[in-house]
Amino acid sequence: MSRHGWSLHRFLPVAQKWYGLDPKSDTRTWTRVVETARTDGVAGLLWEALNALPTHHNTAPHDVVEQLTMEVEHTRATNHAAFQRFAHMYDRLRSEGVEVLVLKGAALTAALYNNHGLRPMCDIDLLIHVSDASTADAALNRVGYRRGRAFLTHDFYPRYNYEADYAPVDGFGPRLDVHVRPWRPLRCSGTVTPDALWANPREVSLCGTTIAIPGNEDMLLHLACHTAYHGADRLLWLAEIDRYIHRYGQELDWDLLISRAEQWSMGHAAWSAFRRVEQLFGPTIPDQIRQQLTHSGSWRDRLTTWQSSRDSSHPLMRTMVDMLVTPNISFKMGYLAAVLFPENTHLCPDEDQEDAIGEIAKVRSGNNCASRGGITQTRRIFALTKRALGAIR
Repeated sequence: MSRHGWSLHRFLPVAQKWYGLDPKSDTRTWTRVVETARTDGVAGLLWEALNALPTHHNTAPHDVVEQLTMEVEHTRATNHAAFQRFAHMYDRLRSEGVEVLVLKGAALTAALYNNHGLRPMCDIDLLIHVSDASTADAALNRVGYRRGRAFLTHDFYPRYNYEADYAPVDGFGPRLDVHVRPWRPLRCSGTVTPDALWANPREVSLCGTTIAIPGNEDMLLHLACHTAYHGADRLLWLAEIDRYIHRYGQELDWDLLISRAEQWSMGHAAWSAFRRVEQLFGPTIPDQIRQQLTHSGSWRDRLTTWQSSRDSSHPLMRTMVDMLVTPNISFKMGYLAAVLFPENTHLCPDEDQEDAIGEIAKVRSGNNCASRGGITQTRRIFALTKRALGAIR
């Protein structure tokens, strides 16, 4: 199926149902839909679908189409500027011996979209080897990027947390999410092998720079499990899974994908995403793959998938589930120690919580009169730790 065919016959019907559109929708309804689609990251896909419609079937008001066109042009210009600066960072990392795989938005822009204005991005995701974390940090510092504040302990990343965020010091350029593991749940540190996604990388061109991205099976598995671990409720991510399968379906080795999903205990997460995609878009994956995935995964895998979408709002339950499902008792004890005994200087997850460091220091030193009682002191430390845990994505 061509990209226009996918936009017209797969995405547009889903978008119409998702946003409550019909041929009689008035300008006010369309304007609301455009604003929501922009927030959801699918304004470009909606624009592409409307442009694939025959003129006499396109009932969208002219002003609405113009708004979408401007959004696509703005996204294209923003992405182009981001990719230009990213190319310099990518080359620097590679020149210093850091292997890099580009993931998610930037990778999909290069591999899936012919128009760089169709897919907005808030950051660029990279996967590196955990052994390269320090080298990558130094290399990014030299090109004007600084890592965000560390959570809980100075080594929580890369030891326990799977990613670190980097921002340009001068404010110009894309934010980076540097991953040392492909997926967030702590369980993945024990079930996903260190070489995950690295086995069959392929090269694509992004704004004139050749970048490495995961092979087709690894890319699809990463997209599916990432979507599942965030609740499988974002239209953009679900649409991209469907689009990817329709673009590369003839090239996909589904047996290899299943093998890796089982090896890494990701079968249930993958099925959760594929099931939601099929609920929206109709049959997407081969019948035998659907049958294999339907009952895959242990109770630990299912609990991990269920909890992951609730991590930010239920950080203490997150910790309990992490302790229950993650392999390696010594690793879990180290993680629990980091959570129960965080370092004073690492309890401030964002700029809105700058007072946390001062609070925790006062509590621990006993200088705060209201907190000298042991129970009160414990409660305040507990509350601050909970705030820090809730900020870890």
